[in-house]
Amino acid sequence: MSALVTMPKPKRDLREVFDALDNEGRAIGAKVAAPDRPVICLLGDGALMFAIQKIMTAVENNLDLPIICVDSGGYGEICNNEIERGIEPIAVNLCQPDWVKLAEAFGARGFSAKH
Repeated sequence: MSALVTMPKPKRDLREVFDALDNEGRAIGAKVAAPDRPVICLLGDGALMFAIQKIMTAVENNLDLPIICVDSGGYGEICNNEIERGIEPIAVNLCQPDWVKLAEAFGARGFSAKH
């Protein structure tokens, strides 16, 4: 499932994808397809943990692709699914790595922002 917000310029949109497991793959594909267009990947910490190797894919392909990871503390979508089904949430809260150091270990630049 996804939501689409049409932008003022033609052939540009802001897409919010709720399947959570391949946002970074779509962002890499969008950047490869249109390297001169700005592309930003926004995803949660749980989704990034599923696909951390894609940071290396972006680095290896020298892509200018900001990946913004929102620290929501774990697999929120899975947790909500368990709760909705009357299942006690299990294994959905993540121990957080140092995301900056992890990005740097892949050869990317990492930054941290706090509110």
